[in-house]
Amino acid sequence: MHNYQARGTITVANRKATMKKLLTAFILIIGLTLSVVLHELLHIILHWGNITAINFFPPNGNIVQVVANTPDGYNVMLEEIFAYAITAIAIIITVIIAHKNYYKN
Repeated sequence: MHNYQARGTITVANRKATMKKLLTAFILIIGLTLSVVLHELLHIILHWGNITAINFFPPNGNIVQVVANTPDGYNVMLEEIFAYAITAIAIIITVIIAHKNYYKN
């Protein structure tokens, strides 16, 4: 006689694996959101008092657009380099945390 497990039956091991995957996905979503927030927060902090508008999902395809008056000769590229460095660091930290969560015993 064969002992078959019915499809769709949830075992304790399956439930734990599913919860681990859901928690990892949640960590990745939070980290991605945090990376965007930190990127834009740098722009807002650097231009505090000079911001004319903050647009969410503007027509140019961005997620957030911070419109500010900047002085002549201001190096926008350097600011973007720092902002994207913060974004990259946040994403790398998120991946490390998600990896440790997924592969812990």
